[in-house]
Amino acid sequence: MLTTQSSQTPPSVCNTYYNRDCTKGGCIVSAIANQSMILRDCIRLAKDNKIKNGNNLTCSYALKFVTHFTSDLAQPLHTSNLGAGGNAFNVSFGGKTNNSVLHSIWDGAIIYSRANVTSFTNQTIAPYFSALAKRVKKDDFFTPTSKWISCTDPATPIACAMEWAVDSNIWNCDYVYSQDFSAPDLKTSGYFAGAYPIVEIQMSKAAYRLATWLNALVDGRYDKEREVILRVNPAWREL
Repeated sequence: MLTTQSSQTPPSVCNTYYNRDCTKGGCIVSAIANQSMILRDCIRLAKDNKIKNGNNLTCSYALKFVTHFTSDLAQPLHTSNLGAGGNAFNVSFGGKTNNSVLHSIWDGAIIYSRANVTSFTNQTIAPYFSALAKRVKKDDFFTPTSKWISCTDPATPIACAMEWAVDSNIWNCDYVYSQDFSAPDLKTSGYFAGAYPIVEIQMSKAAYRLATWLNALVDGRYDKEREVILRVNPAWREL
C-alpha cells in the first residue's frame, strides 16, 4: 500500500488498490466487508426475534469485528506495508524506548499523551472523547465532516472501506514518514505536535463512520438485493 526505498527516504507514492493489496488471505478491507454482511443478517434475525440476550456468538463477534476493523483502518500505519506497518522502526517517546515502535506510537502513545492518561479503560473514554464528539457535531476540524461519510452504504462495503483506507494511507506520505521519526524523543522533537491533530481527526472519522455505518445497517438503508462479490486475486494474474 505504500512504497519507499528505505526508512530514511520519505515515500514519494502512497496508494491503495484492492486487487493488489488485498490478495490471498484477505485484508482489513475484505474483513470489514465480510463482517458487515454477517452483521446485516444478524440484524435481520434480531428484528425477527430470532436472537435474544446476545446468545449468538457469531453475531456478537461480527459487531465487535466491524467496530475494531473500522477503528483500525483510520490509523495510517494499518494501511502501510513499509517496515511491517511501522513495527520495524524503534523509536523513543516521552523517554520510553522499551518495546516502543513507530506503530505503537500511532496506536496509542500520541493520543494518550494528548489526553494526559496512560491508557483508556474499557468502561469509559470520557471526558476526552466527549470533547471530540462535540467537535464532530460542530464540524470543527480542518476537513468537513460531510466528506468523512461520502461513502457509507453497506451495500458497497468494499468500495467504502477502500475509500477509508485511501484516506488513511495518504497520511503516511503527508506526515508519518515524511517527518523525522529518528529523533531522540518524538514527544519533544516536534513530531508529536504535528501528529496529534492527525490522530484526533482520524479517530473522529472512525467514530463518525462507524456510527453512520451501523445506523444504516439497522435502519436497512441499503440495497438488500445487491450481491457482494469479494475478489481477492490480483487481476493481472489472469493476463
